[in-house]
Amino acid sequence: VVIVVFGLTMGLLSVALNAIGLNLGWVYQFMGNAIGSAVAPLWFLLMWKDASALGATLGAWGGMVLAMITWMVVTQVQSGSITVDNLGKLEPNLAGNLVAILSSGIICSIVSLAAPQNYDFKSMGEIQMLEDDQRGLAEEDYSDK
Repeated sequence: VVIVVFGLTMGLLSVALNAIGLNLGWVYQFMGNAIGSAVAPLWFLLMWKDASALGATLGAWGGMVLAMITWMVVTQVQSGSITVDNLGKLEPNLAGNLVAILSSGIICSIVSLAAPQNYDFKSMGEIQMLEDDQRGLAEEDYSDK
């Protein structure tokens, strides 16, 4: 039942998007502007002990806002008007995507350097495996402490 409902919902969504002129390529490019700003903050949270939650949050949201502004400004400057077709062009999307990733990393870095969180990654090693299924894991990935 869930699969049928999901399939029908996705079918209706694709028909609705197509009716207003948005194809999957357009939606895929838009996703870079909308969620690309989360890439750098998430990477910092996973790899840098001083990355802060505030820095990651401000970086992700700030990067998205800057990406949307850049995307629309570049579209207006390059094409003379903001339309669905013009927003789908490569150059405005490239500009928005670059601003999303780079600005979010810069914002996250600055906030994290100003107020570091100093996370202890040792606590991640103390997480207990809930299942006994160890397929695909190397010996050093698990232990029977």
